[in-house]
Amino acid sequence: MKLLFAVACVAVIASNATWAADLNAPVINQPTIGSEIARGTSAAGTCIGESDPIYSTKCVFDASSANRQRQSNFKPFELGLFLNTWDIISGLADIAKAFPNDEVVQTKFRGAQSEALVMFVLFRKIQKDLHITDAQLVAACPFTPEGREMVRKKISNWANSHPEGK
Repeated sequence: MKLLFAVACVAVIASNATWAADLNAPVINQPTIGSEIARGTSAAGTCIGESDPIYSTKCVFDASSANRQRQSNFKPFELGLFLNTWDIISGLADIAKAFPNDEVVQTKFRGAQSEALVMFVLFRKIQKDLHITDAQLVAACPFTPEGREMVRKKISNWANSHPEGK
């Protein structure tokens, strides 16, 4: 019995050694266009909070700049980054439109419409450069199915009312 236990222990130790990773092996990271869009979308969420839209836009451009220094193909990340920033900031602009006489709302969200337009034009240009359809773009975003449909409709509405983003 003791011999069987000893053999089992040696087998476990030997098998663990074969499972050990080579810590000097290179990290293989093969991002996809979709994963980079999702990463950019998530990064936008860290910039948009309770702060004003102009500060949020500065944060987004800082994130874009940092990503450009690390990645040779930065466009998919920026597509997700600018898309989600547009979506969030345009929502703030909608709040400002809903409360035109509320000084606090107007002060907090001043510039939201113009900042949203900048983000819309930027993400649409990158989207065209990458030959990504609206359906493909929205499918790559880490949103709920309902959220994807809302964003798809919003893109269509903005494209119709803002020709500079077509």
